[in-house]
Amino acid sequence: MNEPIGLSTALGGLLTTGVALVAIIVPGLTQEAQIAIIAFGNAVILTGVVLYGRANSTPTASPSLPEGTRVEVVTPGDAPNGLQVLKA
Repeated sequence: MNEPIGLSTALGGLLTTGVALVAIIVPGLTQEAQIAIIAFGNAVILTGVVLYGRANSTPTASPSLPEGTRVEVVTPGDAPNGLQVLKA
């Protein structure tokens, strides 16, 4: 399975739910402390999920075509487009 965005979203949802459960289950915490723990945990998880998803879905190399490939060069305005052969 090569779905980094879907995987990171699913993991983020599971982890945020887990943080909320732990904050609620721990005895002796006030409601304000529970809310603070959940908010901080969610912020940390969201940051990690975004960085993981971006690192695994954004190309890191510049795309290139092999030498000799014919490409259409689009010109602005009314000038006609032209075909060129790529050279090294």
